[in-house]
Amino acid sequence: MAIDSIGTLLAVPNSFRATALSFPDKVGQAFALVETLEQAAELLDRAEVMSQFARRVRADTETINAVQFGKLLIVGKYGELLEAPTPAERGAMGGRGNKKSENEKASLPGRLALTKQTASEYRKVATNLPKLDRASD
Repeated sequence: MAIDSIGTLLAVPNSFRATALSFPDKVGQAFALVETLEQAAELLDRAEVMSQFARRVRADTETINAVQFGKLLIVGKYGELLEAPTPAERGAMGGRGNKKSENEKASLPGRLALTKQTASEYRKVATNLPKLDRASD
């Protein structure tokens, strides 16, 4: 075993690795409790902290992938909670090729600030969540 690998094994706490590997399953359990965008955002923030820690301690690929997959599931749940823009809102965006409103934040009451592009990507992930569940089996 190379010295770098030994250092990596020593740097990643076993408890973190076990938590990270079970993270996607725990996210599935947490979905039953998530009802608002704020709760989904909090869950996503916590997953991001786990992801940053895993990269910081140079966790193995399996550990990092488990955390990233959990994050992807959370993004999908977040996308389910986002309301799709109405045809009038889509029309107000200016049409094809007009990117003037691309980076504007959603400012509707009760919504977290997301760019319209990010909100669209989250909704696309939500649409494809069933495919993700099959792929993880």
